[in-house]
Amino acid sequence: MAFTLENKAICKTNNLTVVIMILSAPEHTEHRRAIRETWANSSRSSSMPEVRTIFVIGRLKHWTTQSLIEKEFADYGDILQGNFEDNYKNLSLNSLYGYQWLNQNCANAEFVIKSDDDIVINFNKLFHAINNRLMFVNRTREVACFRVRSTVHRERHSKYFVGEHVFMNVDYTPAYCEGKFVLMTMDLIPDLLESAFLTPLFWLEDIYWYGLVMSSVPDITYTRIIWGEKIEPKAEKAIECLQKRDNCKFFITWPRNVAEIRKIYTLMEKDNSTYTETDFINATIEQEIFLVS
Repeated sequence: MAFTLENKAICKTNNLTVVIMILSAPEHTEHRRAIRETWANSSRSSSMPEVRTIFVIGRLKHWTTQSLIEKEFADYGDILQGNFEDNYKNLSLNSLYGYQWLNQNCANAEFVIKSDDDIVINFNKLFHAINNRLMFVNRTREVACFRVRSTVHRERHSKYFVGEHVFMNVDYTPAYCEGKFVLMTMDLIPDLLESAFLTPLFWLEDIYWYGLVMSSVPDITYTRIIWGEKIEPKAEKAIECLQKRDNCKFFITWPRNVAEIRKIYTLMEKDNSTYTETDFINATIEQEIFLVS
């Protein structure tokens, strides 16, 4: 695979714990800056694991935007630009290029987090759960995500429209991890790539990678990250809880803008509540507990 921009040395560090692969819109310069300065910045806290972040984008049509991306890459060295057109229908390609690159250059990491650029993660809470074996007990072939099934959208006006030739004669998709946050052990990446090689590309990225592709990878143990408990999708509710310091159980939320990325993270830094063993369910997920959305 060809890359326009890459920094092959970014993961060359001792004791690398996490590599974060973020699918980012090229124009979201300030989102990336905020992420670098807040939740993905391992130097902000002595309790943070060693982290490296890679923002994955595709090829751009306009030279002005491309020149800004190249300047950003020169400043930070964390842009991974693949040689494919950057658009919404190519998000599955973003991940393909990203995972292929991570497999070749970041295999020394313990964990991979895949996310989008509109998310905030409380790493202190997350790694308290991991280090205390509340999740990722074996540290091998494990995934943590919000795993669902969803309606197959046949309405042509829908952003997620799928033609009748796909998922024929069914109302719901296969089970998949919601793609805003997927945490997995690094040892799964080669198997995901092998499965992707055998799975025809499909443009809905989370259904493709964390449904069709991941379902063909054997012996995965899932930790359920439950929507409304560990994930608070509404930023205003997250802020309200954190301001009250009301033992907020979530460690992920979706800010609506760059200012909220910074505000939520500042509040998260003051949140000292931790998890107990009853807060997580470590089990291979069976069909009957899939949620339909």
